[in-house]
Amino acid sequence: MAGGFYLHRDTDLNGEDRSSSAFLTTRRLTGLPGATFAKFGADTRTYELAGFGELTYHLTDKLSATGGLRYGKYGGTVDTYAGFNTAYFTYALLGFSGPLALTPSPASTTKYPSAEKASWKASLTYKPSRDLTTYATVSTGYRTPVYNGRAGSVSTVNPSDLVIPAGAGSDNLINYEVGLKGRWLDGKLNANLAAYYIDWKNIQVQANRQSDSIQFATNVGRAASKGLEAEVTLAPVRGLVLGLNGSLNDAKVTELSQQEAVISGAVDGARLASPHVQGALFGTYSYAVGDGATGFTSVQIQHVGSFPNGFPNKPGTPGTLSPLYGHTDSYTYVNLQTGLTFGKLSTTLYAENLGNSRATVYIHPEAFVYSRNAIVRPRTFGVRVGYDF
Repeated sequence: MAGGFYLHRDTDLNGEDRSSSAFLTTRRLTGLPGATFAKFGADTRTYELAGFGELTYHLTDKLSATGGLRYGKYGGTVDTYAGFNTAYFTYALLGFSGPLALTPSPASTTKYPSAEKASWKASLTYKPSRDLTTYATVSTGYRTPVYNGRAGSVSTVNPSDLVIPAGAGSDNLINYEVGLKGRWLDGKLNANLAAYYIDWKNIQVQANRQSDSIQFATNVGRAASKGLEAEVTLAPVRGLVLGLNGSLNDAKVTELSQQEAVISGAVDGARLASPHVQGALFGTYSYAVGDGATGFTSVQIQHVGSFPNGFPNKPGTPGTLSPLYGHTDSYTYVNLQTGLTFGKLSTTLYAENLGNSRATVYIHPEAFVYSRNAIVRPRTFGVRVGYDF
C-alpha cells in the first residue's frame, strides 16, 4: 500500500473582547471604542505534505511481518493584524475608574514553526489458529509545531507575569504494544486485549497565563503512558449479548527541566489529563413481538475515573499551586433503552443518566467567572424514531 497527502489551510481570525455600556457607565470607565477593551486577529496559512507506504511479508502461513513508513513536511506563515489591549481587567477587578489607555499591538508577519520528519511502524503477527491472532507492534509518531497567536504579548494586568512564548515545537513518541484478538465457543465469546507503553518526548501541552487568562502552547520534557485495554462480548443464548470494555492507564511526566517547569506549571511525576480507570458494562436482549416486529431492551453502565484539568503549579511562578487546578469527579451512570423494529421503521424509548448524576466531567483551565465546570448531562427521557431507507 502506498499513498500521498496534501493539505493547505487558511484560517482568518478577528477577535474583540467587549464589556457592556451599562457596566462601563456604572464603574465610570471611559476611553473604550464601542466598549471594546481588546482587539486582535491573525491570518494563518499552513501546509502539510506527506507520503506513506506499508508492506506485509508472510514469513509462514501463520507468521507475518509488516513495516510502514510516513514522511511529512509542514510549515506556514502567520500575518498578525494590528490591534490593542488595555488594563480593563485590573480596573474592573480592583474597582478603579477613569479613562483606559489603549496599548497598541503592531501588525507583523511570522514564519510558522516548520517540521520535516519521518515516522515508522514495525509489527509481527502470529495466527496459531483461524480464531486467534496475536501481535507485537512498535510505532512512532509526532505532532506538527504549534504557533501561539499572542506570542510575545505582555500582560496588561500584571506586566511582570510571563511573556507568551512563540509556540510549541513538535513532540515525538514511541508506542510499544502487544495484544490478541480471539473467538471462542463457536463465536459466542469474542475478546480484544492489549497492553501498551508509550514513551513521549518534548510533549506539547496547553498552559494558561493566569493574570489575564491567555492560553498558550508550550513543551514539557518527557512523559510515559502505560496501560491495558480490553473489549469482551458474550452471546450465551440466542438474542442476548453481554459485554464489557475498559482500560487502565497511568500517564505522568517523567522528565522536566527547570525552565519547562516554570513556563508550564508542571512538576516531575504530575499526572496527565486522563483517568486511571474507565469502562462500561452492557447487555442487549432482542426478541420477537408478533408478526414482523422485533423488540429489544438494553442497559449500559459506564464508569469514568477522576483526572486533573492540567498541571498543578501556576505558570511563571514555580512552587506556587495554581488556584485554577482541580480534578474532575469520578462518576458512574446508567442508560436504558427499549424499543420495537417494524421492517425499516424503529421506535426507541430511552432513559439516560438514570441516577441523575451531577458529576463534574471537565474543568476549564482558564479563569472564567462562569462555566468553568461542565457536568454530565442530567437525567433525560425521550423517544427516538428512525427509518432505514
